[in-house]
Formats: sequence, structure tokens, C-alpha cells
Amino acid sequence: MTMPSTAALLRRHVHGLEHLTDTSPVGRVVRAGSLAFTDSGTDLAPFNSITVAGAAWSVRDLERVAELAVEVGRPWSITVQQGGSVPSDAARLRAVQRVAAAHGLTERDADPFLACWPGDFRAAGDVGTGDGDGELSIGTVPAAAGVEYTATLAAGFDVPATAFGEVFGGSLLDDPLVTGYLVRAGRHTIGTGLGIRTDDVVGVHNIAVVPGARRRGAGRAVSERVVLDGFARGAAAASLVSSDDGLPVYRSLGFRQVDTLVRWSAPDGPADR
Repeated sequence: MTMPSTAALLRRHVHGLEHLTDTSPVGRVVRAGSLAFTDSGTDLAPFNSITVAGAAWSVRDLERVAELAVEVGRPWSITVQQGGSVPSDAARLRAVQRVAAAHGLTERDADPFLACWPGDFRAAGDVGTGDGDGELSIGTVPAAAGVEYTATLAAGFDVPATAFGEVFGGSLLDDPLVTGYLVRAGRHTIGTGLGIRTDDVVGVHNIAVVPGARRRGAGRAVSERVVLDGFARGAAAASLVSSDDGLPVYRSLGFRQVDTLVRWSAPDGPADR
């Protein structure tokens, strides 16, 4: 099995987000040459993003697609691959920062981009319990469960229940490349996950646990399930964007950091995706 390079992993990550946005009933992807703006239809800036990675992009296209993002009229962001220490990576970061600053996007967040290969993955195997709420269980959810999925995701991300609107409505959760997961502790729904299959990579997204049920293993358990299902379907790697707090959990699963994604947004905007 050929192992995807970091560049390939990032391309799959971007394509996965574009597919998710295109499949959503309220999302759309707006393109300008080599770059695209994923407009989720929400007021969550990290979900309305231009992602700049690799060498196949131009400053002119970034300026054009940034103008299109402004026209949409919602909070938005630019995410850029940090890369290594080569001059082209540093030039990419400077160029993106200049365009971001020109549009008032001055808030900087840096998130580790992680990857894991089947031979490195270490699953705990035991789902565990939700303490007083009962035994944890994880199941996939169809489009018919979109309302419950959305409400749980919003609670897990600590945003208003209406923040995601109809993003996960329509037939999105029935799409063959998208798999939604709900975590339950006894009769209570406490967490979410999402897998997006893009070619030979499964992207791990929407790992969220509601307040009061955190630090009991639910986030790790649903992450394991997304990865294991992806590998079972033939994925050669799994990738995800982690918070600093999530790093120890993902490293314990066998993930390693292969790059950093730097996001520029307007001050005081939402910061987590």
C-alpha cells in the first residue's frame, strides 16, 4: 500500500472539506483559479474558509477568492499550510498574512495537522463507560438523525444550538463519502464524530463531547471508531486537525504531527473547527 505524502494528505483534507460543503444543503464552494472558498452557510468563520497549501496557488488567485469571500457577507477565514523551513514556505506564509491583514483578518491560530497509518494505529478496543450515565456506545447516523446530530455537535463545540443551521441536513449524512457518528452514554447522547473519505484518506472531523461528559474517554472512543471504519474500507491513512489539548489523545492513538495549519480570522470570531 502506498503511503500518502504530507502534500497528498493536505490535498485530500482540502478536497474533503470542499465535498462536505458541496454536499450540504446550505453550503457552496466558490472558486477563483487555483483556490476555492468553502462557504458553509453559517456565521462560523472557521467553516467559511480559503485553504492555501502546496505550490499550486497564486497570490492573484488568493486576492480574487478573498474578494468573493467578502461578498458573501459572513465571517470567514484563511488557512495556510505552515510547511517547513524552505524559502517557498516562508514566502507563502508572508503572502497569506498580507492578504489576510488587508481584509482585517488579524487573529492568528495555529493547529497541528496530524496523520496516522494503519501500522501505527493503536486502538484501546474497550469503549468504556460514561460513568453515571451508563455504558458508552457509538453508532453511525443517517440523514434522518440530522437534527439530533446538529444539536449534539453545537453543544459539544459550545456554540448556540442554531449555529450550524441546516449544514448537516438534507442527504449529507447519507452521502457515501461522509459518515456521521453519535456517542451515547446509556440513554443520553453526548458526542459526535464525522469521517470523510477522500480517495485513500479518511479525514476525522467534528470530534465533540458535550459539557459534563468530557474526560471520560468519549472523544477518544469516537475518534478510534472513525479511523477504524476508514481503514476497514481501504483507507491508507487518517488525518485530522487537532487542538493542542487534543494532541496527547491523538498521539496515544498513533497519530503524529506532519505539519501545522495557521488560520487567520477577524478578532473575536469563533476559533475552533
